[in-house]
Amino acid sequence: MTIGTVSIALVMFSMRLISLPGTLIWHAGRRSGESPVLGGAGLLVYSFAAAFVAGAYIVFVIGVLRHIAQDNPSMPTWPLWIGVWFHALAPAAFIAGADYPRSERPDTPPSGLLQLITLGIFFTALLSPVSLQPLYHWVPLSDYASGADTAPEASKNQAQVVFGPAHTEAVQSFFFAYQLTQSVGPEAAKLVRAVTDFQQYVESVKAPLKQARAYLEQCDPQLLNDVYAGWGDITEEKFQPGVEHLLRGISSEVDRQALAEGDELLSEFSDWLEANWNRLGRRLEQVDFAEPHAPD
Repeated sequence: MTIGTVSIALVMFSMRLISLPGTLIWHAGRRSGESPVLGGAGLLVYSFAAAFVAGAYIVFVIGVLRHIAQDNPSMPTWPLWIGVWFHALAPAAFIAGADYPRSERPDTPPSGLLQLITLGIFFTALLSPVSLQPLYHWVPLSDYASGADTAPEASKNQAQVVFGPAHTEAVQSFFFAYQLTQSVGPEAAKLVRAVTDFQQYVESVKAPLKQARAYLEQCDPQLLNDVYAGWGDITEEKFQPGVEHLLRGISSEVDRQALAEGDELLSEFSDWLEANWNRLGRRLEQVDFAEPHAPD
């Protein structure tokens, strides 16, 4: 059983549960000699309550898709929209299917109105998502579903940040350091895992790592944070210490503990960078870069 199937089942259960008062009112109308007032009231309560839960699921599913699309702008999204169509409308459709063929004394109210409202919510979420935000602001990823700006707070205020020479130099220095560490990545990995013959790897990584450290010393964390929230923090807490640990591990004789610690820090830095790479790239497209001075 897939996560999607479980999700649909949970939504259907929630729809049944929240619409139970409407079902009871509808049954009361039938027991009262087919009272049209009670029956109609029950049908409305049942349909709108169940549709409210279905709408929350619709907003969540669309939010997931738009979140994925934002992080992967080059990925085609039409296959995902097919999945969204199925998942968003499946709970109401399955409930309708479970109600048919209807007996002479059905257990639940007719589901036609429920399906109509659910379909209306779906198309509203597509065409005017902001209008659903007051009702579904509590749903996870609802900001993505509504089309709101979901960039980190510091990034939202980019227009207020002056990207002068200091900012551009910090950004360029970061990428120079990053390229240098990437260039020695395979050799550094061999060095961390090596049992013997350390020296053949030490000489190939020492000079690039020293140059990377020099570039990182030019990276003011606050300037990087101005450009993208958390960028300077991860550089200061993981990237720079990781390079320092690797250099300490090969300073005079190989220190395997320092190498392992450096490797772990750089791995955590890489995880952050991979998760933020696409959004960071879109931010940097708006920055005019100035060539920084090479470190002495």
